[in-house]
Amino acid sequence: MPTSVLVAEDNPLNFELVRDLLDARGHSVEWARDGEEALALARTGRFELLLLDLHMPRLDGLEVIRAIRANPPPKQLKVIALTADAMLGVREELFAAGVDGYLSKPLDLTALVSEMEAVGAE
Repeated sequence: MPTSVLVAEDNPLNFELVRDLLDARGHSVEWARDGEEALALARTGRFELLLLDLHMPRLDGLEVIRAIRANPPPKQLKVIALTADAMLGVREELFAAGVDGYLSKPLDLTALVSEMEAVGAE
């Protein structure tokens, strides 16, 4: 079933890679270029899934997920965190903050589809 996806990613090449995959699978995709834009768009209730980079300008991904979970959008929003951060404890901190899934970068497109299925967004 097609999903409306918000991709919060400050790197245009990373966004294009994800957008191309999601477009090919029939999903509708919008781009947030920083954390503040991601939070504003996520709160509109137009999206079923947020792919959330952790290291973005203005608000980082952890601040975004905490704000979303503290004041949820009108429609349920699944969140998959995307990060190149391999620091110990990051994954646990993200799940404690309320993410539904987690993927490390560089992004493996097969793993992305699997994670979307696992959180019920594919």
